[in-house]
Amino acid sequence: MDRSLAMRITLAEAFSENGIAILVENGEDPGWERINNLIGAINFLTDELADEDSFRRDFVSALFVLGSRVPDTMRRLHPEGADSRPSLYEQADELNLAVTSLIENWNRWPDPETYEVRTYPFETFGETSSGGSPPEAVGGYRTGDITYCVIPNTMDCFPVRVDRLGNGYLEVVSLAGNATSPADLAPEYLQEATNRRFYYPNLSPGARFGGEDERLVNSQRTSGPELRLLPVEYATKTLDLIRERHAMDPIRWPLPTGIIFERWFQKPHGGVEP
Repeated sequence: MDRSLAMRITLAEAFSENGIAILVENGEDPGWERINNLIGAINFLTDELADEDSFRRDFVSALFVLGSRVPDTMRRLHPEGADSRPSLYEQADELNLAVTSLIENWNRWPDPETYEVRTYPFETFGETSSGGSPPEAVGGYRTGDITYCVIPNTMDCFPVRVDRLGNGYLEVVSLAGNATSPADLAPEYLQEATNRRFYYPNLSPGARFGGEDERLVNSQRTSGPELRLLPVEYATKTLDLIRERHAMDPIRWPLPTGIIFERWFQKPHGGVEP
């Protein structure tokens, strides 16, 4: 096995339509050989990637899916001692251990003494304004895109539309005519404009494993809970909640649009048809 093959196996099993992550989520057993092949690929990458300066964001997302969600689902759907094959529960532990070992074996964690909080927003390609003109995108979002505000302490969410872009921030509005009102979930969102403006968070280098964090937050609010927008570059459990609610009521719970739809809600990622 080489690095290229091991990376392809890891990403495919996490994100492809017939990958291990989707099969396990659907209650299927991918089989001992296939799971063992994935564990072998991750174990190979443990030493292969130890001295890399950083990891690709999609690879970090794959590690989260394969090291956390997949083993948890395997244990839940096929508990130890049940009628499933005896080694399945054991492979769930081995998969979790393989991902944990890869992360712990990485040699590029920053020195804690160098931790400093960013004072300037992170800008990605196409987000830098020129000549006073507004940026093309912020956090992967463009004007008019539909996304979701997430309430971290409850993990609930509600849909919004990107209304305006600024340098390192964006503003959102509730979807006109949508039956899902944020009034009960986050009433301060409606009362104060600062709660509807989302910025790049100030993070220390140690908090940005795999690169910058694209999860925009209403960090300059004066009251109410912290709200976060769905990140474009990596998967979160909220994506599953949106898929489930959309399947039940697509008008009330629309799918996000733009890049986030292309990456996380199309069929190859286990999403639903638009």
